[in-house]
Amino acid sequence: MKSKAAHPQYSRNQTFRTINSFLAILALVFALIGHASDWPQFLGPTRNGIYPGNDLALEWPKEGPLPVWQKKVGQGFSGPAVSEGKLVLFHRVDDKEIIECLESSTGKSLWSFDYPTGYHDDFGFDEGPRATPAIDEGRVYAYGAEGVLHCLDLGTGKKLWSMDARKDFQAQKGFFGIACSPLVDGNSVFLDVGGRNGAGIVAFDKSSGKVRWRATDDEASYSSPISGKINDRSCIIFLTRANLIATDPNSGKIIFLAPFRPPIRTSVSAATPLI
Repeated sequence: MKSKAAHPQYSRNQTFRTINSFLAILALVFALIGHASDWPQFLGPTRNGIYPGNDLALEWPKEGPLPVWQKKVGQGFSGPAVSEGKLVLFHRVDDKEIIECLESSTGKSLWSFDYPTGYHDDFGFDEGPRATPAIDEGRVYAYGAEGVLHCLDLGTGKKLWSMDARKDFQAQKGFFGIACSPLVDGNSVFLDVGGRNGAGIVAFDKSSGKVRWRATDDEASYSSPISGKINDRSCIIFLTRANLIATDPNSGKIIFLAPFRPPIRTSVSAATPLI
């Protein structure tokens, strides 16, 4: 029998833990520059991977940025989110998914919220959460690998509401777990749920968790939604398992739908659209 150290799965998991540690340091760099440089969601403030501040390289010494603090974390593909001087990590340790809030300048733990998970990756990859949390108006939204969405108070870690996509909408596990990074826009939280009975994509009231609308019967992809305007009309763009879809953010009405699916059944769409 191979030792754990020699098994490729454990090597991958160690790599992901190392990457997450450096991601925490990278997010810290953004946080230290100022409030305007918050990174509160997947792909940053405008959800396009663009940092809006000054050239970071001008702030670094010639030998590169020096670590201010480091933290060992568990399994997962989730990136950190940074807002109001706080850094939120989402990772898995043993049989729990953990949402943890740290002081961005020191790495000091401010609070931690955890819940049990039994997610098992069918392909032997990492078994932690896939989606990056979103921070909005003092709330944290984190969507786990088994489809549980939690809304927590950013200041205290208190649970405000939760939703279970498998139980509530019969969402499927998919090839690699559930992975949509929540989009908060206006008064809603938008998710590519992949549920049944018209719950392919769902909008939740961000304060209460109540379903505002649901649309399509599409299965979920590994892409996360974005918001924007097309011809001066506000819309939410989803890349589902089968289609590229634009919806009205308030009603869920389909603005347009275009077939978009890889020809191989076992393929997935994982890229986030841009406008």
